[in-house]
Amino acid sequence: MAAVGCIGLLLTCHSLKFAVHTAILRGPYRSFFAVLRQSVKSRSAWINPGAAVIPLQHSKLIAYTAGSCFLRIVIRPVIATRMPTISDLVANGAIVRIEVELGPHEQPLRLLYGTPQFVAWLQEILAGASPPSRLLGHLAPAQQIDDLFYSFLSGAPLVFNRQFRAVRAEDNAVWELKTPDIRIFGWFMTKDCFVAVFGNWADIIKDHDLYRGYRIAIRRLRRELGIGETLCVKGDAPDDVLSV
Repeated sequence: MAAVGCIGLLLTCHSLKFAVHTAILRGPYRSFFAVLRQSVKSRSAWINPGAAVIPLQHSKLIAYTAGSCFLRIVIRPVIATRMPTISDLVANGAIVRIEVELGPHEQPLRLLYGTPQFVAWLQEILAGASPPSRLLGHLAPAQQIDDLFYSFLSGAPLVFNRQFRAVRAEDNAVWELKTPDIRIFGWFMTKDCFVAVFGNWADIIKDHDLYRGYRIAIRRLRRELGIGETLCVKGDAPDDVLSV
């Protein structure tokens, strides 16, 4: 029985990098080498290394061997792109700036953004949407959000667990802003800079246990936007995300 060995090659083609992993039958078979060229989209194929030039969809692989084994080639594209900035996300329409009116001598000490989906939900609340059950707070939902956003943007202290908390203690955590009747989920791109992704009534979230679903959806959104650790606070302690 021939032993199985593995070789990993990293080749560069223009702006794309391909990690090529090959499983080689050794023992009675002779060694080979392969040169990858013109590769852009191919992922994998079974090939016979005895052939001189084997087309792989839009790619060509030139393989040389004196043996007659079969070889599994897997081409995994790794696109070399820079991480997006906050300005990029705003320009692309992925997030929008959210502001509230501050006092005449006040300046925003924190930044607040929202996804288009969150902004659409926020407009419904500001238009007078009501919760499915009785209000828990003394203020209307729109006023609750206005007070929370004012406190956040003006740099006022927020009470941990009562007004904000990490949904789960983990690196690059998803965070929750809270009022008596409203829950807002998102993450801190940098310290003192929050992006809101989902909003909902507190009773609905508790009754249907939506925390896990929102957490997973936000982590998926960050991956889709290409956001790495450069736009996501790693820690899950209050001092990691807010200066005051």
